[in-house]
Amino acid sequence: MTEQLKRISEILKSNPHTTWSYEDFAAHLYEKGIRALPVKAKAYVVVSADNVSYDIQTTEAFADKADAYKALLAAYNDILDTYDSDQVEEKTITEDGFSITVVGDDLYYGSIKEIEVEVK
Repeated sequence: MTEQLKRISEILKSNPHTTWSYEDFAAHLYEKGIRALPVKAKAYVVVSADNVSYDIQTTEAFADKADAYKALLAAYNDILDTYDSDQVEEKTITEDGFSITVVGDDLYYGSIKEIEVEVK
C-alpha cells in the first residue's frame, strides 16, 4: 500500500496543473497498474417484465450495446413464439425496448438499461 501511495504521489507531482475527475484519475491509475480506486465502466442489461406475473427478468451485463440488443431481440422473439399471430394485438420494437400486447390485455415489455460496473 505504501508503494502505491508513493506512485500516486509521483503522478500527482508530475501533473501539478491537471484537474482530474474521479473517473479520469481512477482510469489513469488503472493504466499505470495501480488498483487503488475502483474504475467504473458502462455496461448494458436487458430488463423485461409483464403484467401476468410479479417477476422482473434481467440478463447478464453486456459491455457492448449491440450485444444487449441481440438479447432484447431474443426475448422479444421468445414471447412472440408462445402466441399465434392472431393472438398478438400489438407489437413494437425499437433500438432500446419492446412492448407486446396480446389477447386478454396481457402486456410484455422490455428495455435496455445502461448501468455502471466496477472493473476489477
